[in-house]
Amino acid sequence: MDPRLQLLLMITDRIFTLVQYAQEVSKMTEEQALQGIEKERTEKDNLVEEVTL
Repeated sequence: MDPRLQLLLMITDRIFTLVQYAQEVSKMTEEQALQGIEKERTEKDNLVEEVTL
């Protein structure tokens, strides 16, 4: 196999791996952000209930 082609395949594989990793991190971050928003809403709802009681 041509060494240049082999190098190109290695680089492409590395880029693909990094893109997959970035997508996983992005998904985790999005889930954590949504959980944080839900937690804040729950805390605000609890405060509103306490104030109205």
